Amino acid sequence: MFLTNATITKRFLRDLKHYLDKRKIICYTANGTNSANGVLRMTKKLNHILPLILALTLLTVPTVHGSYYGDDESYLSHTDREMISFIGGSDGFSYYETLGGSVTLVNNAEGYSATFPMGTVVDTGLSPLRTTVSYGGVKLHIYSQECVAVTTDEYINYSNTFLSADNDVGIWDQGVTTIDGHDAVYAVWSRRPLSEVPDDLPNYACYDIKYDGPDEMCRVITLMFKFADGVDFDEEIMPVTESFYAFDVPATPENIMVGKNAGPVMDSGTNDTYNKIFAPGAGLTWGVYLSTVSDIPKVEKQVEHEFDIYLIYSAFNTNRYGDPIIMEERPYNLLNRVCPPGKVPELTLQTNLQGKKGLMIYDVLNGEYEDFLRKYADDVARFGRPVLMRIGNEMNGDWCPYSGFITCRDPDIYIEFYRYIFNIFAEQGVGNAIWVFNPNGRSFPDFKWNHELMYYPGDEYVNVVGMTAYNTGTYYDFEKWSTFDELYGDLYATYISRYAKPLMITEFACSGIGGDKAEWIKDMFAGLPNYPMIKAAVWWSDYDLDKSDPDDPVISRPYMMNENNDTTAAFREGFAAYK
Repeated sequence: MFLTNATITKRFLRDLKHYLDKRKIICYTANGTNSANGVLRMTKKLNHILPLILALTLLTVPTVHGSYYGDDESYLSHTDREMISFIGGSDGFSYYETLGGSVTLVNNAEGYSATFPMGTVVDTGLSPLRTTVSYGGVKLHIYSQECVAVTTDEYINYSNTFLSADNDVGIWDQGVTTIDGHDAVYAVWSRRPLSEVPDDLPNYACYDIKYDGPDEMCRVITLMFKFADGVDFDEEIMPVTESFYAFDVPATPENIMVGKNAGPVMDSGTNDTYNKIFAPGAGLTWGVYLSTVSDIPKVEKQVEHEFDIYLIYSAFNTNRYGDPIIMEERPYNLLNRVCPPGKVPELTLQTNLQGKKGLMIYDVLNGEYEDFLRKYADDVARFGRPVLMRIGNEMNGDWCPYSGFITCRDPDIYIEFYRYIFNIFAEQGVGNAIWVFNPNGRSFPDFKWNHELMYYPGDEYVNVVGMTAYNTGTYYDFEKWSTFDELYGDLYATYISRYAKPLMITEFACSGIGGDKAEWIKDMFAGLPNYPMIKAAVWWSDYDLDKSDPDDPVISRPYMMNENNDTTAAFREGFAAYK
């Protein structure tokens, strides 16, 4: 075989060995110039390999041209017609034309390859967490999940919990197959189409390929296909799975930053408030949540501090075409009652669980709450003063009905939900909203497909990034006592490198069960100067109940600021520095 470049030879031998192991072959051929001009991929039985190699030594493929850029992992080939395009850059990827007029994509960083139709678009913006490949009416999310804290079976079973729940899923087929010589758990299903989602893809095929042999690192590679009605499954999806193969590579560290672009535009008064709270030189602004709003002045007097932010929760009205009602009040009346002049509401809007009626988030994205949302937005605009607007917080937690854990393992649904509400607010002329994207501090499940960045709606939809982590105490056996620094130290370091947006703690607290809460509060105040990019913090001064005995509920997590004299004194002492 005539190979004109030592790097081609090195790569050829490596890939040939890999494919011999799997009864496959990759051959590179050249036309005598200083650059490779041909890449051929063929899958054959072992007894066909030698004749193929002999034949390929006589072949040239003048329509395919390529060059090397950098090391031997950066070989890129192309034809006169566009083979593939990238969004977010092509570092760590290579590709080449294959027989039959398709293109093989190699993710050298994550260690896998597959073949796609010509004209495929590859979005690498969230790599190495996820790579997205789009072609025709198909979108494919690829995740390579190392399994350290869980087994491959635990990862798959936990991820697929939604299939056994009543979550608007129609299952076509599921079982176990073989991909790349490994067991793959697959499921094919559909959900109801969503009229308010542009180019909605309501059909899914998920393949979780298990790599857990003694000579391989333990991981699952997930191929999550989303596809439109009318897509030929056998012609457009199965060939990708049949071409897929993986190889071991070192783990790639995450190095993703979002938020570099400007966020939503605000009116001048709201922009002034935004700068007052979130400007780089601003200090820490405090907020509070109490379920009984009339108790706020009492708590403020006890801790000798007036709070500037009041946290408020709201939900979609079950009367789909009636007025939006929150705590039996229109949002305008509620905001004015709870937040006197000078106070900033942190207004949270969430969907509810509704049992066998299906998922409310799907109802919203079918336009069934459009009238509700337009009236809701009108009330926010009529309020006139700045509002911290928080849509579906903690979406990466499996307890939320708008989490991808509930919605078909598909965080894209949340993104569409957030954007849909945002766009209605924009259409209604709301200029006094400061938009807050607020994942939970830890993802449940803590898998790549449920990573917080999978839910990020885009820079143009976000002004502020929220943080949430609680010291839940030790009432339950599965919980542990955590200091403020244990909760926020690593999280803060991650967020300031991940988000180019201001940060706030949208809600947090310390339980009074399991440790010395007063000392926890003192340590928190002592450590807060080490978190200068956190510009606001809202204490959730309430409690959670253990309702295992509905006739005798017990407080399981007492989070109240004024739980006792010691906690009240600790807050009073800490707030003295903020006068």
